[in-house]
Amino acid sequence: MYSTVWFQHGIIGIWRRQAFRETMQEHPFLPFGEDNWNGTINLLKQRAMAQELRSSVTTYAPGAFFPGSSSRDQGYGATCLWKQRAERWCVNAPRRLWLRLYLMLFYRTGSLSRTLVFQVTSALHLMSVVGHLLAPFILLQALVVFVALDDWSEVSRHMLGALASFAVCQWANGLFLSAFLLRDQPGLQADAMTLLLWPLYSTFLQICTLYGHWRCLLFYIPFFPMRHGLYTEGGMDPDALRQLHGIHCVEEESFESRSTHDGTIFEIDQIRALHETETELTGPHCVLQEVQVALPDTSDPQGELVC
Repeated sequence: MYSTVWFQHGIIGIWRRQAFRETMQEHPFLPFGEDNWNGTINLLKQRAMAQELRSSVTTYAPGAFFPGSSSRDQGYGATCLWKQRAERWCVNAPRRLWLRLYLMLFYRTGSLSRTLVFQVTSALHLMSVVGHLLAPFILLQALVVFVALDDWSEVSRHMLGALASFAVCQWANGLFLSAFLLRDQPGLQADAMTLLLWPLYSTFLQICTLYGHWRCLLFYIPFFPMRHGLYTEGGMDPDALRQLHGIHCVEEESFESRSTHDGTIFEIDQIRALHETETELTGPHCVLQEVQVALPDTSDPQGELVC
């Protein structure tokens, strides 16, 4: 029992080797959103991904809404929902807008009905991205109109009506998902309290999306360029490692080519990572550079890779 998806969510997925290699060759290797980029490139190659609907995995969700705690629950930096959503998950969609538009027009699933569903879903996604980008201007225009009315009772009535409509839509969506789509999977259904508070959480997510999309246009795109080929075509040299990742490394020595028991010729460059020189050591970094072998011959101590 499965359905197709735009991308594999997170890092969980089984790839055909050739498809994965071709996707990685064209991957932009941006700091965030790598899973959705995988799916986008996969769709551009007229491929599809399937999702097993009877399998689910619990993903990480921070326990705080906003930053402020000194503790760290995750090394990726997303220690609160705001960082995870507004500064990570929601900063890529505007960058892929033109690709999604292209896919909506030209991607074919092999079936007229499935293609129509894909196009409708893509159109809704595009409308959501554009809507969040236009939201500040729409809200500003509404504020000007409300001020011009000079009737705050009327303004309050319109605002309460809009909030009530949003809450009803969110409750209806939650009930449809939990009571109908997940009717055969009680372990995944939401409880009554979750459904009751869902409009509040959805409002928070809408704010995260609005902020993240504008962060993409004003900060992420100008200061985080695409990195096509940087990791797959030998562009990640020591200077790039130091500049992009803060990893300082020097070549210790290069070993001569040697043969293993199966006659395969291996050439291994041994890389030693240097500790950071700050007063407080944050931990060593290690990198393997231009290694032409999957695993060294551990029977030879000179063949070990030292970090």
